[in-house]
Amino acid sequence: MRLLQFIVLLSFSLLLNGCEVFRIGAEPKPVPLKADQNSPFGAVYLFKKELDTNNASAAAQILAKPKGERYLAIEKVEMYDEVARIGRLINNMPITNVSASVVSGSEQFLKVEFDYFRIMTFSTVKIGENWFISGISEW
Repeated sequence: MRLLQFIVLLSFSLLLNGCEVFRIGAEPKPVPLKADQNSPFGAVYLFKKELDTNNASAAAQILAKPKGERYLAIEKVEMYDEVARIGRLINNMPITNVSASVVSGSEQFLKVEFDYFRIMTFSTVKIGENWFISGISEW
């Protein structure tokens, strides 16, 4: 009787957890993200990476004016406080979702979700060969 109960219990547990016991196919490998300015998301990821290390001066180097012009050095220094504030908002939060809207070949909007909690929109612009963040808005 006990053996029959054990076999029924084992069969029932295998039936419920069958997908976890036997895996068919390979698991998709995550795509590695590069923190560089060769893509719009790479520029945002580099900006986030610099903010996570509390390096507001390096994060300010990734910012540009909305019309596609680089900031002057004195303008970047004046932005350190605002960049540090943004860094405190998203400090060490993982990026959980990204959606992109293409405006043109040299402009894109990225809606980035941090830790399923905070959503920010980054306007990116291509200047030369590199992408820069030209605007940040919070939701």
